[in-house]
Amino acid sequence: MASVPFDTLKAYKSLQEAGFDEAQAEAVITTVGEAFAGNLATKDDIAEVTRAMATKEDIRDMATREDIRDMATKADIRDTATKADIRDMATKADLHALEVRLMVRLGGLIIAVAGITVAAIRLLS
Repeated sequence: MASVPFDTLKAYKSLQEAGFDEAQAEAVITTVGEAFAGNLATKDDIAEVTRAMATKEDIRDMATREDIRDMATKADIRDTATKADIRDMATKADLHALEVRLMVRLGGLIIAVAGITVAAIRLLS
């Protein structure tokens, strides 16, 4: 526990001069000493906090407004995929048209297989 500079003898004498008897003065000094113990910052505590603080140099080395301006902006991100790139991508309408064409071909294939099956049955019977 860090100790706080407190002249207990001087305080004791001051209390006795003010009219406190020996037991009262001792009780007050003990109570005050216990109250201060560990609750006040010592020079070492302050030095430790000071070492942990950012210095002006640390702050100067942090990102400046210019650094932040040089970072990617919303426009940079928006321009990553150009309008031409987006036009080249498949749209929902393109996918739907492809689905319809596949269904028509599949339907034609099913009808052809059914016709061949019927013809094979007639031929074999």
